[in-house]
Amino acid sequence: MFGMSRKSKAYSALPSDNQDRTARVSTGASSTYILLTFICVLCAVLNTILLTQISGGLRSSDEKATTTFGVQELRRPSQYIHLDSVARPSPPVPRNFVNHPILVSIIDSDHTHKVAEVDARRYMSHNGMISPPERHYIIADTVSTIVQFRAIDYGMELCEIHVHLPPLFPGPPTDAEEPSVVATLHRLNSTLALDERKVSFASRPPRVFKVDDITVTPWHYRFSCVSEKVLTFELSHLSYDGSDETSIEWWQNDDGLRGKPAIFMKQHSTK
Repeated sequence: MFGMSRKSKAYSALPSDNQDRTARVSTGASSTYILLTFICVLCAVLNTILLTQISGGLRSSDEKATTTFGVQELRRPSQYIHLDSVARPSPPVPRNFVNHPILVSIIDSDHTHKVAEVDARRYMSHNGMISPPERHYIIADTVSTIVQFRAIDYGMELCEIHVHLPPLFPGPPTDAEEPSVVATLHRLNSTLALDERKVSFASRPPRVFKVDDITVTPWHYRFSCVSEKVLTFELSHLSYDGSDETSIEWWQNDDGLRGKPAIFMKQHSTK
């Protein structure tokens, strides 16, 4: 019995206190990192949702404010504070300048909701998009042109609309020919700048009164105007029944208007 041998068992060292503590700290740290990461992701999602709702609310309120209180309805601030207190000669020194339209838009009574193309002569060049300062005017049986001016500058409150229509027949005029009445100018009830992207026959401002019937010879109409006021006109076919068919069309820029078809406004000094 004493000669029998016993098989020895394998023993492993027990973990020390430091190793146990490291394992517990590692496990706890991993859980903490996971929890913090989850909280960060949750906060990011909540912030995104809140920002989306806030921006949507601001956008809707801005659109509502723009609809109710359009920028064009705001009063333009005076650029000429206390100029009235400056002594000036009387009568005023004669001065004048040419004022060009701020808006030209074509409307058609046969297509009441049609909006004319904006910047129709724009084109792409190697330098980018080019928009020539050219405006299209049409006067026909169902087509008319709305024109807006803004009176500007201080002490230039005598305005004069000039309309130079193209000749009906080619060639130089003769003395025997009498000026033909070919169009009518109306004053429209709008003192706000219109949006040419929205102007149509259905949305046009109502007519206030007929200014005059226009001939093919240069025509003008003088009236008083207040600085910064928007003046709206409509150039249309003849206003009376039984008139001949009208078909007048031209393109106009702001340079070299002498001797060319054009509509513009001169302002004369009043102070």
